[in-house]
Amino acid sequence: MENTTKEVIIVINDILKTNLADDDIKGDNVFKIIKEYAQGGSKEITLNFEGIELVNTAFLNNAIGKLFDKNSFNLSKCNVLVRGMDETMIELLTEAIRVARQKYLRI
Repeated sequence: MENTTKEVIIVINDILKTNLADDDIKGDNVFKIIKEYAQGGSKEITLNFEGIELVNTAFLNNAIGKLFDKNSFNLSKCNVLVRGMDETMIELLTEAIRVARQKYLRI
């Protein structure tokens, strides 16, 4: 997905066609889209979670955790931002990032 503006907003609700981000397959689909935009030249990708009522760690591990796998994604070339999450979702996101960093970066 080539992006000449270098910035893109991915509306999770539109991608999933539901307000539930609740399994690993949905997470894989979002990761694939993030990766396609990054490979197309996007320098900043915002994940908009507005309208999403439920997020679980299986989704977050696959959609966002895989961003820390240097064999799959280069975070130094593309910033990924998140907006529209409530406090509980942010706590799950923080945990998913912590686990991903340990798994992929060996921190």
